Amino acid sequence: MRKKIEKFLRQNPVTLSGLLAVVVAAVWLWQTIEKGANKQAGTLFFGPFESFCVNQLCVAQEEGMWMVNDSKTKAPANTEAAETMVKQVKEVKLAEKVSENSNKFDSLGLGGKEKVIISAGEKKLEIGNISSDYSGTYVREDDGKVVYKIAVIWDKGAMTTWDYWEKKTLSNLPRYQIQKVSITKGDRKIELSPKDGKWENEKWIDKVAFLNSMKYLDNFKADLYNKVEIEVETEKEKNKIILGKTQTDKKNLVYWASNEGKYFFEISQNDFELLTGIIN
Repeated sequence: MRKKIEKFLRQNPVTLSGLLAVVVAAVWLWQTIEKGANKQAGTLFFGPFESFCVNQLCVAQEEGMWMVNDSKTKAPANTEAAETMVKQVKEVKLAEKVSENSNKFDSLGLGGKEKVIISAGEKKLEIGNISSDYSGTYVREDDGKVVYKIAVIWDKGAMTTWDYWEKKTLSNLPRYQIQKVSITKGDRKIELSPKDGKWENEKWIDKVAFLNSMKYLDNFKADLYNKVEIEVETEKEKNKIILGKTQTDKKNLVYWASNEGKYFFEISQNDFELLTGIIN
């Protein structure tokens, strides 16, 4: 059989090249159809991507964490805000045309001196106003000639601020799903659990479940002496909060908290004393 095939191929050399040409043509045709379908659907951004920028603020994943960077400061980002943005950007479709009249662009919040541009991958999208019926946001491709409305609500004023993207929450857990809390300070360790669904100190467990920060401490050198570690276990996850206080100068004492011991946030003295008082 092998000899017959070899003999056939020698006698028909064009067959192989013809077959190759058919394969190449088929691949090209498939890619063309696929691109055409995407273009027709109006899809703008193509993933996967793990970073995006809103003007000069860039949000990207680094070592499994979302970080926000304005070229001066880099800090942990709000995970929910970052992941929601990635999802929304991937679903953007330029399908609903609103206007091709450039004289109307300004009233739609587009084309002004202070543009708000979202960039992801190689694509850029200018963000305009939210529609009057709150059904979407006006957008156009950067310097594009057509304005579209997308079915996403984007507040361009908020999106350009550091405050919008910065992480502020150190703990945000379903309070009634917390099964155990371990508190460690040096060689001491306390383990607490609810009894008959109730905690002995309701105010304390509320703060363990939800802890907000005052601000991110950039380039902060934390004093880890006498730190307190709180590990919280729920039905589905674990969360660690590291707490401490650092004398930055003769007058200022900073109360701080961290999840991983690398990035630090200032918290109020009241929150610090409430959380750590149980083991002090």
